[in-house]
Amino acid sequence: MNKQFNKTSPPEIFLTIQTKQVQQEDSLDQIKQIRSVSLEKELAQLNDEQETYDMINEIEYKMLNFRSDLRRERAEIESTKSQQKLLEIVAQSKIKQLETSLKFTVEALENKFIREQGTTNGYVEYIQQSISQQKKEDASINHYIKLLEKRVAALEFELGIENVNNQSGQ
Repeated sequence: MNKQFNKTSPPEIFLTIQTKQVQQEDSLDQIKQIRSVSLEKELAQLNDEQETYDMINEIEYKMLNFRSDLRRERAEIESTKSQQKLLEIVAQSKIKQLETSLKFTVEALENKFIREQGTTNGYVEYIQQSISQQKKEDASINHYIKLLEKRVAALEFELGIENVNNQSGQ
């Protein structure tokens, strides 16, 4: 190489070196550009992949939320059904209590009516018996009065005779 170096002049060497440097720089620039393009493609691909992953994650998140909402709604529906069944049971129980209460109230009113009716009937019967008894007593008194009147008449007759006898005897 020394021989070759000696044969060429310094300006040619300088030019050759510069040319080689320029070629190397051009090669480096081309490599950088290729790498840059390649890196940009990789970056774009990675960005696309990241966007895809982000989209997948977003879809999965939405699906999880949807499932969660669906479970919550199902639970609310079941809870509502349970509450409705419980309310129906409570309502039926209250209806039965009211029916029982009304039955006892009606029975009590019927018994009271029967007692009052019986009492009324008893009063009517008592009054009728009293009237009958009074009539019997009146009849008895009338009979007694008649007997007394007969007795008085008899006594008056006897007394009248006696009175007459007494008057004549006096």
